[in-house]
Amino acid sequence: MAVETPAGHLSEDLGDEAPHENAIRGPGSDSPDETASVDSAADNDLLGKQIVDSVAMHGARLDIAPDGSVSVLAPKSVADGVDADLYIAGADTSVEAEITEDEDFYRYSFDLAAFDNFRESLKRASLTARLLMTQAPMEVRTRSDDRLLFKGSIPLFAVRRALYGREQKPLPSSLGDLRSAPAYRGAFEVATADEFSGWALSVGDLKPVKLEFELEGIPFAPTTIANIEREDISAILERPAQCGFAVSLTTIRRKIPKEIVELLSLMAAEYPDYRPDLKVRLSATEFFLSPIGEEIDAISVVDWLSLFRIRVDQEETDFVARAELVERLARLDDYATEVKLIAFYLPQYHPIPENDAWWGPGFTEWNNVSTSKPLFEGHYQPQLPADLGFYDLRLADTRKAQADLAREYGVYGFCYYYYWFSGRKILDRPLREVVESGEPDFPFCICWANESWSRRWDGSEQELLIAQEHHHETDIGFIYDILSIIEDPRYIRIDGEPLVLIYRVGIIPQPQKLFQEWKNIAKENGLPGLHICMAETFGAHGPYEYGCDSAVEFPPHRVVSELKNSKIPDIPRDYTGNIYDYREVIQNDLLQRQPPYTRFRTVMPSWDNTSRRGKSGHVFHGASPELYETWLSQVVSDVRQRLAGDKRIAFVNAWNEWAEGAHLEPDRRYGRRYLEATRRAVSGQSNWRTVLDGLELRDELDEHQLPRLVQTLKSQFTALQEANDFLSRKLKDKEIAWGQSVFTDNVPIGIANNAIVPGGRLEIDRLNQYWSGLWHVLHRHECLILHGWSFVPGLHVGSDTNSFLSLVEVSTGARFFAAVWDRIQRPDVVSATNSSDSEALWAGFRFVASLGNVPPGEYLIKMIYSGSENSFQAVSRRRLVLV
Repeated sequence: MAVETPAGHLSEDLGDEAPHENAIRGPGSDSPDETASVDSAADNDLLGKQIVDSVAMHGARLDIAPDGSVSVLAPKSVADGVDADLYIAGADTSVEAEITEDEDFYRYSFDLAAFDNFRESLKRASLTARLLMTQAPMEVRTRSDDRLLFKGSIPLFAVRRALYGREQKPLPSSLGDLRSAPAYRGAFEVATADEFSGWALSVGDLKPVKLEFELEGIPFAPTTIANIEREDISAILERPAQCGFAVSLTTIRRKIPKEIVELLSLMAAEYPDYRPDLKVRLSATEFFLSPIGEEIDAISVVDWLSLFRIRVDQEETDFVARAELVERLARLDDYATEVKLIAFYLPQYHPIPENDAWWGPGFTEWNNVSTSKPLFEGHYQPQLPADLGFYDLRLADTRKAQADLAREYGVYGFCYYYYWFSGRKILDRPLREVVESGEPDFPFCICWANESWSRRWDGSEQELLIAQEHHHETDIGFIYDILSIIEDPRYIRIDGEPLVLIYRVGIIPQPQKLFQEWKNIAKENGLPGLHICMAETFGAHGPYEYGCDSAVEFPPHRVVSELKNSKIPDIPRDYTGNIYDYREVIQNDLLQRQPPYTRFRTVMPSWDNTSRRGKSGHVFHGASPELYETWLSQVVSDVRQRLAGDKRIAFVNAWNEWAEGAHLEPDRRYGRRYLEATRRAVSGQSNWRTVLDGLELRDELDEHQLPRLVQTLKSQFTALQEANDFLSRKLKDKEIAWGQSVFTDNVPIGIANNAIVPGGRLEIDRLNQYWSGLWHVLHRHECLILHGWSFVPGLHVGSDTNSFLSLVEVSTGARFFAAVWDRIQRPDVVSATNSSDSEALWAGFRFVASLGNVPPGEYLIKMIYSGSENSFQAVSRRRLVLV
């Protein structure tokens, strides 16, 4: 839900302090010596001198406003309103006070940006929580006779905000005159408990821009690309604009930097009403997005901690610890590095002259991906990228981000497709730059994609774009071309020999002779030889007859499944492609006997090339991360059983075949679920349901699988039992119940004197563990947990609407009330009820309350909204019985 706090200032008493001590103490500032000590990165020159011996004036307060400006409020009884200057220890200047008079006090306001000598020190210092929370000793002295009025200290975060506030350049959100500077436009529109969202674009070329999220100058979220299509912006510009961004706080919460946690915790302890400086900045620029909406500026430091699910006095370790305990106890350690997973990698996502000529300027596969449409109900199209966006593989940062993501989720290396046509290379730039730069430091091999290119995307199969003409004399040149690649220390080898894959071995004349000559040339150049692996495509199988050392499966080639077109009720009449069942494909694959030769197993997360071929494309329907994990976990088990040493590898098709619907990279429907499934399957951490599902698909259990099954299930159930025991112990700790409401029989002040008007709607989607039913029995020692929605037609309901959940005992009429704190947006409710956003957008709620104060009985469940004259109520159909 959106977080709003009343506009206000934080104030601290300057107090009655002895000489040489600070009136306001920051964390870790228990003495002047500690106060004068700053992170070494700041060169200790920020706080260089001590306050002189003098007496502080009693009753003064330091006031830090929401914008970071600073004032000292001095009671009239002890201040005379004379002209004064502010001095800060370590600064070589002073700042003149602007004095205003109120009924009871004088306000001395200061422009901290005048302390310009702090700027260089802060630039040299790495921004840390400790540095930002350091207290700078200060004095306010009369200008005429240098008399001390009051003293104390100022936190450096206030000084830094003042210094850099003038340098920050907000972007205009207007799209009226795009010729005027700056060259960017954008807005930060929404900050809720679920996501941050808005839009940004480069007005010259409308290309997506990269964004960084900062709190007090410290980055706290992964770099985001604004690449979501925004129809409203497109309508204004009269051309497609992929410029939106939406960052899930669920993703951010998992990797909040410790510096941010420390900073927020320290700030909340000392300045709970302070509003940290939130910026969404264009990467590598001084521009940031203008916030639109008061809720963005109204997030206090305590609200931030709530958004990140972190308590000031207790980090959120209880439930996280349980999850980590399950993962640690269930891990089969001998799986960890035994099977190496290699993902096929398409190096196509950058413009090349050939594609410009054939398909139009700037063409890449993103053109097909972004314009795809679903062809029938349940057809997942378009499949659009999430975390990495519509990237350009000419960028080293993109290639590094891919490798980092793959490594994090258990992918051992990439197999780059290599396009070589009798010496002519196409799409080779990404791999070439990987080899030349040495980055990213990530294993790789190549697959020679040795087939002709045609206009088959639009159906003209016979129109060749580039012919792949195989001649023994020219094919010899291939090995010389790739020597610098396969000699790279990162290159994947089997028993010391570089692994080279051939996509279509069946169209190579005399392959045995060719491959033997390749191996001889490799040895002449200092390599121990080559390990040549053929892809089992277009009917080719059995590597030895082709002179190869091994084969690799290449689904969807050779997969088995009956056509399902007739079972799709709304399939277009002019659809000429084939629809297969993904689960059936897995089952048939697992039932196959493996051959006596070395065959590397391959799985595909999904397959759908309709974005490339339209209504002639093929779809493997019903693919999901769960089924993919089942398939991969069984394949990994098979590889461990059949192969040894460097041959314990498996492949996945593919890392980034977006136009074929085969990608591990995160998309907007599943996020990182395919990657998470990959990591579990490769490391032997798939849960017992996945293991049993795989055995059900196999429909058999041989003598080799039984010990592994027993070990897996024993590990899983032991982990769950111990983790649940741990959780049970934690749930007995009353401190874990922070954030809950408490039922009381006291009528809330907001509704005590109002007439209660019926007519609202209250729908409970879930009551504790129950998703359906009208009667629910709970014990009084339990908590009541509700998820649902509620609103009153004609009444505005917002994120901060004052509302209460009421339990009314049926026989006695006794009433109990608890506040509803957590409201969430429910656009589905707006649509389903034909209501306005004002009425129903914030209808959703989450509610947790202790039932300890509610006596046994049968209760109606009501939601009550407080109004100025009347209160409004909605009654749920569900009833609660407490015992």
